[in-house]
Amino acid sequence: MDCHWKPGPSVDDMTAMGIPPDRQSYHHLLHACRWSSADTMWQVVDEMKKQDIEPDEDTYALIIGRATATESLELALQHMHEMDTLGLVPRLKTTQDIIKLAADMDMPKLAYRNRPTISIPFLPQPRWRNMDVLSHIICKHGLCTRHQDVLAKDRA
Repeated sequence: MDCHWKPGPSVDDMTAMGIPPDRQSYHHLLHACRWSSADTMWQVVDEMKKQDIEPDEDTYALIIGRATATESLELALQHMHEMDTLGLVPRLKTTQDIIKLAADMDMPKLAYRNRPTISIPFLPQPRWRNMDVLSHIICKHGLCTRHQDVLAKDRA
């Protein structure tokens, strides 16, 4: 599926109908173009910024999600750093995707270094979900024999 979005048409259509595009509108465009070229994604982000809508955590989740889906670990980490400089806290799933990619690329130390630390206590999710990522790292590198044992013990 290729997105043939060009800067403006969808946004122009919305504006013509009296519907000002908002951040969510651009997020839908980014999601629709997730398998297109990176240039297409950046055109959407640039158009968003032209409308004085700055990227937020969800925007970066879409950008980083594309980077991890294409196994561009370095690019994903660059965007995480950019988020940090802007004072944005990544979504747990965004962080998990980077950690899993680093582990899958045989970089367990990098994966461990990028594990969520500050953001986890503020997330209203069960503690065991955070452990799924760490157990993935441990099991991927042969430090345990059964992935399910790690999860079962932590959930108990």
